[in-house]
Amino acid sequence: MNILNKDFYFFGNRFLGLSIGTAILQGILFLIINVGFYLLDSFIYWFCTVSIISIIAAVFLLIYYHYKQYTLTFFAFIFLTIAGLYQLIIFYLVVEHKAFQSYYVSAAYILLGATVVYATSLIFSIAAKRLWLKRGGYFLLTFALILAATELWSALSHDLEVKIYCQKIQLWSSLITNLVPVLFILNFQSECRELTAPIDTTTLGKNISGLLLAITFAGLVITVVLAGKIADETYHLWSWIHRGPEKAIELAKPFEARIYINGKGDTLRYRLMKPLNYDPQKKYPFVLCLAAEFGRENFKQIEGSAASQLLSKVENRKKYPAFIFVPECPPGKSWGNMPGLPAEDSIVFETIGVLEQEFAIDDKKLYVTGHSFGGHGTWYFICARPNMFAAAMPMAGEGKPVLAKNIVDVAVWAFHGRKDRNVMVSGSRDMIEAMKAAGGHPRYTEFADERHNIWPKVEDTHGLLDWLFAQKRK
Repeated sequence: MNILNKDFYFFGNRFLGLSIGTAILQGILFLIINVGFYLLDSFIYWFCTVSIISIIAAVFLLIYYHYKQYTLTFFAFIFLTIAGLYQLIIFYLVVEHKAFQSYYVSAAYILLGATVVYATSLIFSIAAKRLWLKRGGYFLLTFALILAATELWSALSHDLEVKIYCQKIQLWSSLITNLVPVLFILNFQSECRELTAPIDTTTLGKNISGLLLAITFAGLVITVVLAGKIADETYHLWSWIHRGPEKAIELAKPFEARIYINGKGDTLRYRLMKPLNYDPQKKYPFVLCLAAEFGRENFKQIEGSAASQLLSKVENRKKYPAFIFVPECPPGKSWGNMPGLPAEDSIVFETIGVLEQEFAIDDKKLYVTGHSFGGHGTWYFICARPNMFAAAMPMAGEGKPVLAKNIVDVAVWAFHGRKDRNVMVSGSRDMIEAMKAAGGHPRYTEFADERHNIWPKVEDTHGLLDWLFAQKRK
């Protein structure tokens, strides 16, 4: 029985069409929110669905090349499929487990090379007798060479603008490359019209056809449902990213805007809230809140620091009078523990020293806290100055376990969501275990059903502020 019949072409085109639609939608959403797309709640379900659809579409093409005896193209496509599966696996491990990141670049290069080999086979092998396949080869080869050229240009250039420009070209090229299966669909349609009458009446069999029809329908329904959900999540994330400054400005108003400039001209913009009914004859605790926001306006950091918002509530200012210090991290820098971004720590420590001379601050009650980007910084700050802080509350952050021996005398209460995909839960677990192994006694709370945004759960934790303000450095 010749398997290349109307049923084959019908179902093959349906899965090729689904693969085009999902790839285009994914590319568009990625252009809108960039890497934030991989952090959406529905992403892993979308990723699995798209991967399955792509694999089924690839199987149809492999069967086609085999039965048409396009041997060179058949083996080239096997190479491409294996390279694609390898990249999918590495991509999943990077996104979901933050593992094998060093392998991702090599996987991308292997896939690019496999694409060039496959495209060349479509142009110069026996498969080229099919016009649509040959055009598909030229299409693929053109954009593969564009991707290779821009990757080389970006690697050789030290200009940040050039690298950004190359990245944009690569994003758009990848998006357009997703249209290649359209040419394969046209080829299938062309061959289907060329079928002779005897072959036309040959089918895959009622059972197989029924199964493929059910799979096609299920794939379409699942894809549509997931597409709607992930598009909705993308819209909300985009709205949050492009939100106006009104809320941030309002939240920052109760805090005094200040600027510290040292002798070298280094500048730190920060917000400071003094204790309620401040009495210079008393000594007050000092809380350093590291925000999960970049900026230069000196107001965004309050919106990016939920801890500063909690501490600045009137009832908490009455119960826990303290200085609330919220520095601003400029773009291109970090609070520490962020690869590729230099730490903005020295000037923060300098500023604290200046404030200790200006105000009645209890130097034995200095605390630091932060979430996400600020959580990384919290671990970094106490490891850099373990004799400075009495307590720390890192949330959804990651530190360096090798430095845990330095902070055994710092009171630590760490928080993390078990399902966090922005910062893997191991970031907190490893630090806590390393501290315990070194003789420390940290506290750790892990929220089983939470992802990255754990602040509402942290805020509701019984005894949170009582514990913090009870800590005192010896």
